[in-house]
Amino acid sequence: MNPNRFGSEDEEGEDDAVIQYMIEQSLLESCKQRDTLRESSTGDTLSTDLASSDISKIFSAIKQGNEKLLKDLCVRLKDKFFQTDSRGWTPLHEAAAQSNQDILELTHKGLDEL
Repeated sequence: MNPNRFGSEDEEGEDDAVIQYMIEQSLLESCKQRDTLRESSTGDTLSTDLASSDISKIFSAIKQGNEKLLKDLCVRLKDKFFQTDSRGWTPLHEAAAQSNQDILELTHKGLDEL
């Protein structure tokens, strides 16, 4: 490598060290934020588990294309259709990602009835 064109090897080493430091700091900050969110989440763990179980049932019915179950869930768990999963998706997002038009329409109809 030509040191006159790209800078000296010392400068490159310093740049690499700075970039490595920035990456490490970013990762540390990300972990701190995740831990803070985990610590600040309050509420009953059992009710959180049940709510998470309900939204999982909805997503599962959508992914499986189970129209009968989805219709039932639209009635029984209609308030859960605005909740999101770990990706930040609502059931409507998931239904839109499927190739089954009927599932999308059922999910949308369930939201309209709220």
